[in-house]
Amino acid sequence: MAKKRQSEYEKLIFEMFYNHAYQTAYFIVRDAHMAQDIVQESFIKIFKKIHTVKDGDKLKAWIGTVTTRTAIDFIRKSKKSIDLLADDVYIDKETIQELNNQPTVEAIVESKLVKELLQQKLSELKPEYKEVLLLKYEHDLKEQEIADALEISLSAVKSRIYRGKQRLKEILIRTEDFKDGGRIL
Repeated sequence: MAKKRQSEYEKLIFEMFYNHAYQTAYFIVRDAHMAQDIVQESFIKIFKKIHTVKDGDKLKAWIGTVTTRTAIDFIRKSKKSIDLLADDVYIDKETIQELNNQPTVEAIVESKLVKELLQQKLSELKPEYKEVLLLKYEHDLKEQEIADALEISLSAVKSRIYRGKQRLKEILIRTEDFKDGGRIL
């Protein structure tokens, strides 16, 4: 009976957080198939260590951290295998240039941390500002599409986007995590 309950619990957690884990993995590797592999590997790790999570409110963040680390490990392993293959296979200049233009693991992680900080600080905005900024930047809607979806004028959308960005900038200026040596990153 306990085994069945554990299985149901794991299934529920998987269903609740699959999209979050997948988006996290995809954000790092930018490949749908790799992201799915990473998510599966992440949930194996998660279910082995879930008993260590003391605060259920932090479960989503913990799952995101496990997934991020798994994705970074995956990138490192992939890079090592590419380096090994490069010794045996001719790689043309174009392929080398593409590989060199790939962001570093550190850049990917830093970008993700900045995105998480922005999402956290968005919650401090008035709902009407937060709503238009999320629709524009998270969901890639055009201003007219936002106006249609919210049933407000285009000028109201533009105004809310402008004011929301200004308010977010003010919040970020006061945020120590977003500063590097006194400068905004």
